[in-house]
Amino acid sequence: MNKQEYFLELKKELQLRRVKDVDSILEDYQEHYAAAKESGKSEDEIIKKMGLPEQIAKAFEAEALIQKVENSQNSLDFFSILGRLLILAPLNFFIVIGPVIVLGSLLIAAWSIAGTTSVISLVGMFGGLFISPLAALGIWVGFGIFFLGLGFLSLTLVGFLLLLKLTKLLFQLLVSYLKWNVNFVLKKEGAV
Repeated sequence: MNKQEYFLELKKELQLRRVKDVDSILEDYQEHYAAAKESGKSEDEIIKKMGLPEQIAKAFEAEALIQKVENSQNSLDFFSILGRLLILAPLNFFIVIGPVIVLGSLLIAAWSIAGTTSVISLVGMFGGLFISPLAALGIWVGFGIFFLGLGFLSLTLVGFLLLLKLTKLLFQLLVSYLKWNVNFVLKKEGAV
């Protein structure tokens, strides 16, 4: 493959994956090519060092998807984009999918427990206030049940805050791992 064929293939791959700023990317790669040519490297060496056009286009597509993940507020978009990223790099699928499933399941379980505990606490609070005086348990037993429910509700709210922080942290870790991966691929391909 010569220089012209390489850059035509790269442009085709970038456009196929709907990567933005194709012309800018091509200019950068042409600058890399020119700098390598000036240093005395052969056309074949330069092309081999720059990497396959398909891999480069995949890396730029993954980078765009990561940006979309960072900017997305919708969790369904996040999982859709994550799936597309994992398909782009099959090795990542096997490395990342296990921990993502485990941690995702644990987070869902923790959020479910926190939600259930808050509902039980609210039921206990109102039960203590309204039902215990009617059941002849006495007003003090009702107040005791109310404050017990209030205590559990307070603990649950602290749990919600901790889960929110933990969820954000895990999301940031996943996004930074994906960014690192894209940068690794781009460096390996000679793009950075």
